[in-house]
Amino acid sequence: MIKAMFKTWASALLCVSLSVEVAASPTIRERTTDLRALLTDPARQWAANATVSFPGSTNFDNATERYSIFNQPTYSASVSPGTEGDISKV
Repeated sequence: MIKAMFKTWASALLCVSLSVEVAASPTIRERTTDLRALLTDPARQWAANATVSFPGSTNFDNATERYSIFNQPTYSASVSPGTEGDISKV
């Protein structure tokens, strides 16, 4: 009985905390702006053959292409590392 009540309470608490987080989360455009500044910062020192792309560019479309568009995820940026060293910079 107590275990079942605890499970119900924990589930309700999780739902409330998730809904608050979703309501307060930034829009896709805001996240893209933040990522653009972060990923294009010269301090990252990407390799010359690394590609950083954002929605609306051909490189982005090619990097995020899927076999099926069913339940398609939303991507804010695409990074194609040029070297192994670029992986730690992502």
